[in-house]
Amino acid sequence: MKKIKLAVLAGALVLSAAGGYANYQMRSQYYYIVPNTPVYNESYKVALEEPSGNCVATGYDNVCLVNAASGYEQGDFIPSTECIVVSTYP
Repeated sequence: MKKIKLAVLAGALVLSAAGGYANYQMRSQYYYIVPNTPVYNESYKVALEEPSGNCVATGYDNVCLVNAASGYEQGDFIPSTECIVVSTYP
């Protein structure tokens, strides 16, 4: 009986962790940033489309794509402290 209770408890913990991760993923979103926005800015303005055709991983001067909380719309500013820069371009 103890083994069954432990198995049920372990299963519940795994499902709880998976549900928490899925909930986190639903609350974040990718956003394109307006052209010529430097990485070192304090905020990034949301754009509708990709600012450059050659967006790559980090390492360049201008921000292309960020990951931040859901709810921002075109023209909104995302504080740089509240997002992760996903890709940049020269």
